[in-house]
Amino acid sequence: MTNREIAITRFVRSRGCALLLTLAAITFVAMSRIYNPDSPYKENLGIAFPSANTWLRYAGLSVAIGGFLNLVIAVVMVLINRSFNVLRTVSLTFAALFLLMQSAVPHLTFYLSDGLFMGLGMLLAITLLFTSIVKVHREYFSPSSS
Repeated sequence: MTNREIAITRFVRSRGCALLLTLAAITFVAMSRIYNPDSPYKENLGIAFPSANTWLRYAGLSVAIGGFLNLVIAVVMVLINRSFNVLRTVSLTFAALFLLMQSAVPHLTFYLSDGLFMGLGMLLAITLLFTSIVKVHREYFSPSSS
């Protein structure tokens, strides 16, 4: 790789790039909220329970909880990656890219919706899977067990 390619790769993996991507995502969602304050997201039937977007009556509370859950998902993604080294890097860029991709559909991003709970459920399942794999690996493949 050339020096320029190395410099670009270092920037993309840096915390500064992650911060810029996160700020871009917040800006896009804020602009969408300013120019289109009404949510076009209507209720769906849900699977076993009523849809999550029908749980709260106040849009402000739904926005606060939805935004908080998005940040929780991004932080949990980073923690899982740091614990189990899923991506073979400790960069924050993938979490920032997650937030940037979430900003592509702002009304689903910052309103309480079923997708946020599905994302949290998937992260919980991934954590349980990797935890069990690490436990089995330590029990059966450690040097002291032979």
